[in-house]
Amino acid sequence: MNIILTMRLRGKIQERIQDQVCNINPVVAEGKIGIDGFSPSMKLVVEKSGKSISYKIFDFDVKKMVGSIEIIQTHSGDYEVTGVASLPDYGATMYEIAMMSIFPSGMMSDRGGDTTDGAFGVWGKFYKRSDIQKRENPERIELNSHPNKNFLSNIIFHKEPTPEFKELESYNPSEAERTKILKKNAPFFNKMKNLRQK
Repeated sequence: MNIILTMRLRGKIQERIQDQVCNINPVVAEGKIGIDGFSPSMKLVVEKSGKSISYKIFDFDVKKMVGSIEIIQTHSGDYEVTGVASLPDYGATMYEIAMMSIFPSGMMSDRGGDTTDGAFGVWGKFYKRSDIQKRENPERIELNSHPNKNFLSNIIFHKEPTPEFKELESYNPSEAERTKILKKNAPFFNKMKNLRQK
């Protein structure tokens, strides 16, 4: 088989996969809660450690964690998701908060193959959205037996910060407050740890 024929065949397969990805049923409900639905008592807590960044939405009225996402910068300058957990309806918004925080860098799914089916549903939904830019990762991986999942694993997503995101209040807790937040939300973090191990 010559190179031109191989490239055409690869292009047709890629188009077919893209069509299938666009038909994935999103796991995240359409009625998800976006930043514009946050209460004034919800603040963004950002923690950086080396190349890792953690974003948490904490509701200071009820002293409860709403969602958390952890990302790490790769050698390309983009970021991959290493962990995410949230209350129902906040999952996709946690991804978007991280994506807008690192813009113009992009974000991708976990490169180690730990992305859950639910997370692939979120990435599939993002792929269909016109407000999220997409580009192919030149450093391809083939970790999944399912072609749609392999396709989504090799896409880098970018989202420009929205006015709602720019108005989202950040909070820098003291060490004592951070300890209280972590202690109060230990069950939440255990849930995230368990999700990662599945």
